[in-house]
Amino acid sequence: MVNRSTLPCQLLAASLLTLSVFVPSAWAQSDASAAPSTAQPAVGYHLEAGPWSTGVVERLVLKDVARDKDLIVTVRYPIARAASKDAAASVGDKLPMVIFSHGLGGAGKSTFVDLANHWTSHGYVVVLPTHADSIALRREQGKEVIDPRKPSAKAQALATVDLRDRVADVKCILDSISTIETSIPEWSVLPAPKRDAPSKGDDAKAPKAELRHHIDTDRLAIAGHSAGAYTAQLAIGVRVRGYRVTGKRGLGLNEVGDPRLKAALIISGQGTTSAAFTKDSWKDLTRPILVLSGSKDTTQLTAETPESRCHPYDYAKSRSEGGPGAYLLFLEGATHGSYQGKGLTDFLNEKTETPIKTITDATASATLAFLDAWIKGDAEAKKALESDLTKRIDPTKIRWEWK
Repeated sequence: MVNRSTLPCQLLAASLLTLSVFVPSAWAQSDASAAPSTAQPAVGYHLEAGPWSTGVVERLVLKDVARDKDLIVTVRYPIARAASKDAAASVGDKLPMVIFSHGLGGAGKSTFVDLANHWTSHGYVVVLPTHADSIALRREQGKEVIDPRKPSAKAQALATVDLRDRVADVKCILDSISTIETSIPEWSVLPAPKRDAPSKGDDAKAPKAELRHHIDTDRLAIAGHSAGAYTAQLAIGVRVRGYRVTGKRGLGLNEVGDPRLKAALIISGQGTTSAAFTKDSWKDLTRPILVLSGSKDTTQLTAETPESRCHPYDYAKSRSEGGPGAYLLFLEGATHGSYQGKGLTDFLNEKTETPIKTITDATASATLAFLDAWIKGDAEAKKALESDLTKRIDPTKIRWEWK
């Protein structure tokens, strides 16, 4: 089934609002004495904060022996709230994980912080690598710092993006799940001592800590923005060509992804304007994708257009054709940085024609519904995903499709 909602041609002017992802998901009736209606329909999917608190390991170093590389990641993780009895009873619980790949020059600790925390509050571990093109990392390593906003630095900036190395970073994270688990202090819990065990002395052995939670290796997803969306596409199995990307010569399409990943979020991604992709790149995808684009989503770095950023959705097979499931969120007025919020929009000197809050709420709604449906296997989330729930945030600005 393909569901299409079209937008009016005339754009409505709107003032910018500050980012606030955690807002009520329904409008309650203000006058209890008025009837018969009790409430308006829900707007968006779980825009309120979830039942978990968020903790952060800001700088975890993962060792990649094969590449002789130290990969710095930020880990945002769920912490059971309040009742310690409930937390203690949940030893061994498995939680899903999302890897979020940043755009050119970004850094893991500052990537989509509000969105990552929103996912975490709903029970996801979010691991954010700092790739080698990170401006902050290059500065730390004493390398030349290149400002990608300067048109004169376009070629230099693009040259710092090593897509093969980025995919290797993703695989390093997948190989390091046990290290990530044990790096989270709140997840460690000491078992109660046995009554007959010695309490002190040379012969006493310290009890071995157990993990309150584990990362579920059967529920892993990849997300990315801009260059990170390119990374996510490669990692989920989109087929590409070109030696720089695949390490193989010739015009044939090759897959360089990882089968452990079950779904992908492609935010401001790439289409056939990139020489690495053809219309056939997406036809053999076996895992679901959610694609996000906007009518003002362009940059001076690449030839991508708002339309080409939709190509991963356009050229993926529908389920009626044997495809795994594909979704598209197209936001009228959304710019390249607006999905992350006002901070990145201001950094890129962008002007939006849609309130930032509308864009970030729609992003939060669609992405969480997609993850809950395809990673958690939540049937209610699947119903919400394939409905107009996200579109209700602002029907004049949001196009929502699935197939």
